[in-house]
Amino acid sequence: MKNKRYAKCLQVLGSYLITLFTVTGLFSSVLWAEWLIETVDSTGMVGSHNSIALDNNNYPHISYLGNADLKYAKWTGLEWSIETVDSVGSAGYNSSIALDSNYYPHISYWESSGGDLKYARWTGSGWSTETVDSADDVGMYSSLALDSNNYPHISYYDRTNSDLKYARWTGSAWLIETVDSAGIVGSCTSIVLDSNNYPHISYCHGGNGDLKYAKWTGSSWLIETVDSADYVGGYTSIALDGNDYPHISHFNNTNTDLKYARWNGSDWLNETVDGGARGVGRYTSLALDGSDYPHISYHDETNNDLKYARWTGNDWSIETVDSVGNADLYTSLVLDSNDYPHISYHDNTNNDLKYARWDMPSGPSYANYTKLHEFAGGIDDGRYPHGSLTLSNSTLYGMTREGGTNDYGVIFKLNTDGTAYTNLHEFAGGAGDGENPHGSLTLSESDSTLYGMTREGGTSGRGVIFKINTDGTGYSKLHEFTGGIGGEWSYSSLTLSDSTLYGMTCNGGTNDSGVIFKLSTGGTGYTILHSFAGGAGDGAYPNGFLTLNNSTLYGMTPYGGTNNDGVIFKLSTDGTGYAILHSFAGGAGDGGWPGGSLTLSDSTLYGMAQRGGINDKGAIFKLNTDGTGYTNLHEFTGGAGDGCKPRASLTLSDSTLYGMT
Repeated sequence: MKNKRYAKCLQVLGSYLITLFTVTGLFSSVLWAEWLIETVDSTGMVGSHNSIALDNNNYPHISYLGNADLKYAKWTGLEWSIETVDSVGSAGYNSSIALDSNYYPHISYWESSGGDLKYARWTGSGWSTETVDSADDVGMYSSLALDSNNYPHISYYDRTNSDLKYARWTGSAWLIETVDSAGIVGSCTSIVLDSNNYPHISYCHGGNGDLKYAKWTGSSWLIETVDSADYVGGYTSIALDGNDYPHISHFNNTNTDLKYARWNGSDWLNETVDGGARGVGRYTSLALDGSDYPHISYHDETNNDLKYARWTGNDWSIETVDSVGNADLYTSLVLDSNDYPHISYHDNTNNDLKYARWDMPSGPSYANYTKLHEFAGGIDDGRYPHGSLTLSNSTLYGMTREGGTNDYGVIFKLNTDGTAYTNLHEFAGGAGDGENPHGSLTLSESDSTLYGMTREGGTSGRGVIFKINTDGTGYSKLHEFTGGIGGEWSYSSLTLSDSTLYGMTCNGGTNDSGVIFKLSTGGTGYTILHSFAGGAGDGAYPNGFLTLNNSTLYGMTPYGGTNNDGVIFKLSTDGTGYAILHSFAGGAGDGGWPGGSLTLSDSTLYGMAQRGGINDKGAIFKLNTDGTGYTNLHEFTGGAGDGCKPRASLTLSDSTLYGMT
């Protein structure tokens, strides 16, 4: 089972404008978007049964279960504000949040010890909580929507009678009714209101294993079966498009697939979005963008990953957002004003509340900014560029994760003036080629050869190492990763010394925590130099590339070490002398979760960590190559005056370091 534990494996999403650019005084680079991932709350057993909403600033508000209480977290613009809303009984299960016109939160939830449906709202000065329905054991699978008067509407499950129920506030009292009682119905509910404030509800018929849908017509409930093929209808999530037509994501328990249904005005159209693996599609959450295209977050049980699928207009684009441990339960998705996704979810390994958002970094506007190339995908172009560009004379070389004839990514070149874009190689995947390259290309100037790695492809599907001439000829696989002790799934780049390549994989090895390897440029002599073990005595799940000085390799891992906050290590190129130079501890004076790679100057290593520092927003550090003298050069504070949570590497010029957050 994959247990890739590096949330910084940035993945590029396709419909947004991703371009190459030059700015006078700066090197050529790639403007790219990324998933920004963080832990919101780690105090005890927290984070499950979560729900997310965004305010007018696109700031997230999240309700969730924490230590048998209903908890609420919101981003203030500088930090997370976290509080307990209800601690009576076992509150907070199946929470659902919505914001009113004042951006005050309203939350429905199940109090499990009493079997009650409860409701909480922020009044502007405090929390008001009440019991909506306490008849029998009710309130499971609650889902909340607010109408144009800011009145709450809640769908939920009556576990005693196996019915679908619905409650709404009239302005003076709660009106409660049973919507569907035909069989074992009403679990996995999701509610949305149309332009008339009429409710539409998706839910599961547990007895038959059907996906069902109910809507209020203005005089009665219209109920129908949407999908009855296999045992379906688990973890439903509903949204309405511009025509008030419903779209529903749900889980096929028979085939363990993610499914999607939509009403086109006359019929229900059903399709499988992601499948072929055990447990793909639980904990679905659906939102529609400005084009009425669906975006879905969900759980991949096989790999314990948080996944995200979106419709591009032609096909489904699917990617892994977070693969850190079992970090993808109870997902909740919302889109911001740019149609960028924000996802709250539960880290089941550490019992934390986590949050991921897709963001396009912003920067200063330069009058001499020039767009060199806009990726279009298809057979003649790439899409979703990844890694950095490699410069040789006046030519740029790079890779994209997708695009090309097979849509498995390309290797390209481009002149620095933006002319002569050419695909040098289009990955074909399968046993004969790699697919979905990550990292950057490594150039051998002496023989005009580019070296790189792909995350997937090859006989075992676990990635390959390849070479290609700068003119596009001579492409060949040098090595296929086989998984197990041989390593698998690399997100990094290669380091070249004479005729030897050095690199790392994020997984595989004796402990499935990644490896350091070497390989000759001719493709022979693949050797594991070190298998990471994690724990207090070693690092785990490396990313970035290795820094070479004479016969010593230096690198970092974001996990492992005494505090599981990552390590800096060194290793001789012959595989001997592996040593931990520094074990990150976080907090003031130290870093945590190092990102990117190390920069070497004389006998000093420089780097950045995503966490640590007095504000726990990351740090720039230095360390002697013998492991002494660790010092934080800067501790980020975030906000308008500083950056935070850096993920990349530093560039050194003379005595000045340059970097980004």
